[in-house]
Amino acid sequence: MQPTPAHDPAAHSPPPWRGFGQRADLDLDFSAPDRPELVTAVLTACSVQPVDSRGLWSLTLAERIGALVHIVVRTEGGDSIALTLRCPQCADALELAVPCAMLLHEAQRSESEIEVALDAARSVRVRRPTGADQRVWRTRAYSNEDEAAAAVLHSLTAPAGAHSDLDAADLERISDAMNAFDPLASFQITTVCPSCGAEATLPVDLEAALLMRLRARQRALLAQVHRLAAAYGWTEEQVLAIPAHRREQYLLLVEQEAVQR
Repeated sequence: MQPTPAHDPAAHSPPPWRGFGQRADLDLDFSAPDRPELVTAVLTACSVQPVDSRGLWSLTLAERIGALVHIVVRTEGGDSIALTLRCPQCADALELAVPCAMLLHEAQRSESEIEVALDAARSVRVRRPTGADQRVWRTRAYSNEDEAAAAVLHSLTAPAGAHSDLDAADLERISDAMNAFDPLASFQITTVCPSCGAEATLPVDLEAALLMRLRARQRALLAQVHRLAAAYGWTEEQVLAIPAHRREQYLLLVEQEAVQR
C-alpha cells in the first residue's frame, strides 16, 4: 500500500476558521437532514475569509472534519473532544476523550490516494472521499448497506469506472486499507469498559459529534440572547456584540437579582 502525496499549501499555515458565536451562526439549521450541506454551511459561516463553496466541497472528509475540530476548539477551548459511548456488553456509559492534536494530524495528512494490492498480480489506486462525493452519494438509492458500501468504494477507485470487475474480497481489502489510510472518515475507538472489563472497538461518527457540540453552543447563545434581551432590552445584535466573558458577568448579575427578589 503506497500513499501518493498531494500538494497541501495550507498544511503549515494558521487554520482559516474562527470560533462559533457570531450572529450569522444563529441562522444555521442544525436540524437539516442534509448533513454534507450543513457542514459546508458551517465552514462557510466560520471561515475568517470569504470562501468559494466549491472549494469547501472539494475538501476531503478528513479535512472537513479537521475544520470542524478547529471551530469547536476555538469555540470551547480545551485540547480534546469528549465523547459518551455505550459498552456493547453491559450498556454502561463510556466517557472518553479524543485528543484534538491527533484528529488534526490525521486531517492534515498530505497523501491523496493509496495503491492497494488485491493479489499478486493486481492492484488499484483509491483516493480519499470528498464532500462532493458525499453529495453525489446522497442522490442515489441503494437496496441495502452492502450495496451502498460497494458503490462508495467503486466511486473512489482511480481512474473512475475502470475497475468494475472488483469482487467482494477485493472490496474488503480496499475497505480495510482505506480504514487505516483515512481513519477520520470511518473513525473507531478501542477501549476497555471500566464496569465489566470488556474490550470493544466502537464506531464514532466524528462529524455528527462535532456538529452536536456546535448545535449545543447555538442553543446556549440563543438562551443568552433571550435572558439578556428580557433583562436589558438589548437586541440580538447588541447582545452578541458583547464579548463572551462580559455576557457571563451580565448573566450572573441577572441571576443574582432574580434570587434577591
